Amino acid sequence: ETLRFEMKPQGVSVQIICPPEFDSPMVDKLDQYRTPENRLHTLSIPKLSVDRIVDGTLRGIESNRFLTVPGRKASIAVWVMRHFSNLSRSVTDSKIKKMYIGPKNSKQ
Repeated sequence: ETLRFEMKPQGVSVQIICPPEFDSPMVDKLDQYRTPENRLHTLSIPKLSVDRIVDGTLRGIESNRFLTVPGRKASIAVWVMRHFSNLSRSVTDSKIKKMYIGPKNSKQ
């Protein structure tokens, strides 16, 4: 936001692209080491193909949107997190708590 405010008078637009995880060797490697909690949280939004990420990114750039989150489920999730953050955290915390296997004495 700050960069956008600072650059607008100079005629420079700023756009943020926040893609969800997508099919790639990097994500495949990450999947091998995820904890169950991380897997539950991360994969609650399915991975997208690179083509869908590119299509969504180009549409966002062409429409001059400040924030683009490619993929319908990912964009809905971001909207819910931004507008109903307490509810979003509560749902996620509840899901994680049901399967948590880490140290029991960690402070939250």
